[in-house]
Amino acid sequence: MAKSIKRAVVWGVRSGRRVLNGFVYILLAGMMLTTCIDVVGRYFFNKPPLGTFELVQMFMAILGGLTIWYAATTRGHINVDMFFERFSKRTQAIVSVISSFLGCGLWFLVAYQVYAGGRELMASGQYSSTLHIPESPLVLMFAPGLLFYCFTQLVHAFGLLMPKKRRGFDKDES
Repeated sequence: MAKSIKRAVVWGVRSGRRVLNGFVYILLAGMMLTTCIDVVGRYFFNKPPLGTFELVQMFMAILGGLTIWYAATTRGHINVDMFFERFSKRTQAIVSVISSFLGCGLWFLVAYQVYAGGRELMASGQYSSTLHIPESPLVLMFAPGLLFYCFTQLVHAFGLLMPKKRRGFDKDES
């Protein structure tokens, strides 16, 4: 039972990463194209298109939460291991579990605040100044990435709590 749940979680995370990679590549290409069009318009035609700065900001808002989750699933965040490696494996696991739970709680609060801010923007009907694009969906898209990050932290913590022979959550799988 536990093995099938672990397999399903690992499969879901890997599938999500593949979909996210494709989506992020499209967004990055859009940002690059927007910036190139802005530069060409500004320097060759002396008239940059309107709203390119806003578009790049919006692309970055979408990428923000998603890249936090992606880095968590690939264990790509920066860790300071200089002192941590001197501890025993058991102490390292305990500290990792505690920090994963604390990080999950903190980022859940951040996700909630981002969601609340997005709801306020939706209620006020705030739009971007040049392109008149509603800002609330962009803010609201940031919150799920943070929630996915929280979920990944929980999976990591519970993976460390499992007996070593059943764990199976190493760098490549989680």
